[in-house]
Amino acid sequence: MQRSIFLGLVAAGLIMVSAVGGYWWVKQNRPDQQWVPMPLNPSSSVEDRTRLQEDVLGHLKKDDSLRSLVKALSLQQRWNLSTEQQAMDQLKSILFVRVGEFRHPMTQETLPTVDIGVNGKRKERALLGEIATEMGKETRKHLGIEEKR
Repeated sequence: MQRSIFLGLVAAGLIMVSAVGGYWWVKQNRPDQQWVPMPLNPSSSVEDRTRLQEDVLGHLKKDDSLRSLVKALSLQQRWNLSTEQQAMDQLKSILFVRVGEFRHPMTQETLPTVDIGVNGKRKERALLGEIATEMGKETRKHLGIEEKR
């Protein structure tokens, strides 16, 4: 009787540990996005916004832009890839540029934005944020916007 109680407790403990571990694993591998919103003039037209979106996306998907991002963040080593070209291809496949909007926290005014970011997993959140920030800096350079200090 005591053995069966002990075995039942051990089995229940193993099931509990595997359930908690499985939940943690699923939670860490959920899809995630990190992006940098670039505010636009509220009086700009929808055509201007989509034209800017296409221009930014075209610039970011160029090989020299991708190569500079891969080198600046050493993505080849961080993603454990064998070549720089694989890192560039992976970065090209996860980046996005979309037209969005931002609600100002104090005035609740809605401002149009161009969101520049990357898709990934939740466990890569810090790296995704770094990539999005660098892509925002690269876009500001391309558009000729001065960086505030």
